[in-house]
Amino acid sequence: MSTNDRGPSEQKVHQGVGDLTITDAIPVGISVLAPDGTILYVNRLTLDLIGLTLDEVKGKSHLERTCHPDDLDRILDERRMGLSKGVPFELEMRLSPKKGGYRWYLSQYKPVIDERSGNIIRWYLTTTDIDDRKRAEEKLQQSEEHLRTITDTIRQSIVITAPDGATLYANRVALDTTGLTQDVVKSEGFFRRAFHPEDLERVRAERQERLLRGAPFDLEMRLLKNGQYRWQLIQYNPLKDEHGQIVRWYATATDINDQKKTEERLHNENIVLREEIDRSSMFGEIIGSSNSIRQLLKQVEKVALRTRLFWFWAKQERARSWSPGRSIESRNGQAEPSSASTAPRFRKR
Repeated sequence: MSTNDRGPSEQKVHQGVGDLTITDAIPVGISVLAPDGTILYVNRLTLDLIGLTLDEVKGKSHLERTCHPDDLDRILDERRMGLSKGVPFELEMRLSPKKGGYRWYLSQYKPVIDERSGNIIRWYLTTTDIDDRKRAEEKLQQSEEHLRTITDTIRQSIVITAPDGATLYANRVALDTTGLTQDVVKSEGFFRRAFHPEDLERVRAERQERLLRGAPFDLEMRLLKNGQYRWQLIQYNPLKDEHGQIVRWYATATDINDQKKTEERLHNENIVLREEIDRSSMFGEIIGSSNSIRQLLKQVEKVALRTRLFWFWAKQERARSWSPGRSIESRNGQAEPSSASTAPRFRKR
């Protein structure tokens, strides 16, 4: 294909390959690739890093010479697949720098597409050292694996989440309590499967707001536990790195169902008591405002007292008259005093 047959965008890129020495001043590894991935240019920083010349890098075996043996097959497959799709993609690999040893690098591929034909005419590749980040991630992963071993021995539900709240791990108690698997809670979380439908919207909104604040917080919700919904206190605590950024959330669940039931019972009893007090206050106000009603109640009270005394006396008399060895007539032939003569006399008022 002649230069005149190329589109304007492709001619511009083709002519500009020789001018890419300007990238030598950029403190990032930069490479220019043909549509099939063949290397056309690599800036000075990248060459100094890997200790190869431009001609050596253009050879097809440059990855075999610089990439870690354990990463090579994976990288070649992922690179070939990414180039065939024609969309931006990333690769993480260990490369051997000129100083020896291996360090982790992030390679980011971005295509340049001809505006008229829609074909890829170049790939631009940047290479960034991410070794410190990868080592920190590996250290965190090892710590989490150790922590998971510990959490599985604790007799309380514990869940580890990402900064955005996505579930990363649930300990054995949490899984046994809800009957869910590790794969399910990682892909779907606990909300839809384990929480009471009436609590979902409230808990979701409150949880999202609290996660954004980045401070410890508590939530109360009903959790499906052994086939029944029981109230749980979920306590969230963040784990932050040395820069103050949240890297994990740790959540524990404590059963508070008995406490919630007690609070509900006391609340209902307080309502009943309040109603009784209100009725008594209202009754007292009515009485206190009427002299005639107060006098009437005093008379009713006196009559009630006399009635109670009369029935007490009648009960005593019945007990005496039916006592063993006692008859209506005494042994000397004289009659017992009649009940009329022994009845209590009440003074007329």
